[in-house]
Amino acid sequence: MDLWDFVRLLVRRWYLTVPLLALAAAAALFAAQGVAPTYTASATGAFLEPAIILQPDEVVPNPWALAGPETTARAVVDSVADPITTDQVAAEGYSRNYEIKLASRSVLFGILASAPTPEGATTTLDHVVDLMRQDLRNKQASYGVPESQQVLIQMASGTSIVATRDSLKRVLLVVIGLGGILTGLIVFIVDSIVGHRARHRAMSDDTTDGEAEASSNDVDGEDHEKAGSDGSEVSDDASTDEETVATELTSDEVHGDSADDERASDDRRIISTSAPQKK
Repeated sequence: MDLWDFVRLLVRRWYLTVPLLALAAAAALFAAQGVAPTYTASATGAFLEPAIILQPDEVVPNPWALAGPETTARAVVDSVADPITTDQVAAEGYSRNYEIKLASRSVLFGILASAPTPEGATTTLDHVVDLMRQDLRNKQASYGVPESQQVLIQMASGTSIVATRDSLKRVLLVVIGLGGILTGLIVFIVDSIVGHRARHRAMSDDTTDGEAEASSNDVDGEDHEKAGSDGSEVSDDASTDEETVATELTSDEVHGDSADDERASDDRRIISTSAPQKK
């Protein structure tokens, strides 16, 4: 069965397809109502070099500043986005669903933090920013760079929160997809059962007709045999009757001839008796 045959099957069994698809749509709507919104907090910032002016003998060499703010930004982002750090953040009660976006060779970055509640998203984002600042300070402090000469993080925007339902699409696709698959499967099974029963009924009717025809032929044969037997009996009876009649006729003829002979003998006796008397 190809796709076109399957579509025709669904159309032919529309009285099953339509209600099943309606149930799938109702299930999808019910599931959609149970999907809670996800709140996402976002903010942007930048890595900046120190803006103070010092005498040459007062400047402490800062390898991270000499490497450039872009390199420093990449190192900090990679440290905070590390899976181990993510697990620590989740263990402290914050959401593990956060992301730091940093363009190639850029000091600008963006942070996204998602949580089931607005408060959870905001606190997670603030905690991630604190982790980035702490990691940046530790990297430069290990070289004895005073805080006033360190590369720093400056937030460029405030925190904004957006409610999204990203999982809603997935839920709808899963429910509707399963509903469509179950609809096609149920329609196919029902059509197979109905077709099997129809073929079985047709075979039963053919068998019944064959048995009836065979029984009729047997009855006709028995009637012919009975008619032949009756004809033989009638013929035998007729032959017997004819033999009986012939026997009776022969007996009557014999008796008649005997009576005629007796009468002729009596006549001769009378004639012989009367003949002397005339002399």
